[in-house]
Amino acid sequence: MKKPDIKILIIQGIFTIIGAVTSLIMLKRTLVSDPDILTLLSSIIFVIVYLFIIFYSIVNYRKDDLQYKVAVYFYAALLGIEILYSGKLMGNMGLGEISTLIVNVCNLICFALVIKFAETLENRKSALISISVSVLIKYLVEFWLIWMMFDQIELIHVLTALSVPVLGTTVLLAYTHKYGND
Repeated sequence: MKKPDIKILIIQGIFTIIGAVTSLIMLKRTLVSDPDILTLLSSIIFVIVYLFIIFYSIVNYRKDDLQYKVAVYFYAALLGIEILYSGKLMGNMGLGEISTLIVNVCNLICFALVIKFAETLENRKSALISISVSVLIKYLVEFWLIWMMFDQIELIHVLTALSVPVLGTTVLLAYTHKYGND
């Protein structure tokens, strides 16, 4: 394993901190509201994923791929919940059926690509393509949703929406750091 680039470590740390803080804000907001089960589950899994990634980064970083795969599967679980949650949320916010279908299909693609990523960690090219495309799609979808619903959302909603692709970016950067530039 090559020594990681310090720039990648710094960027990974910044994304991890942003995502972890956002996940805690989301959980706090969820707990003080009257949450439905999907909102509560999503918020809890989000915090767990970030706690696991932070713990993994500090304690188990040099160990085998199992702990990293678990973090990736937690991220996939979060994307799975996003599929359920976005369908419910979009209808409540007035987004049409076609828009909701597009978001759900994109989330399904992201979910599948993250699973493929976890299963192809040893094939660097395939793994990087899978996770990079997943993260890119997720950013595009979230920016599109922010644009479509701009008049109905607050700054915290923007941060919350972007926190999922930020977590994907964290997973991507952790992979890049762990596997170097071989």
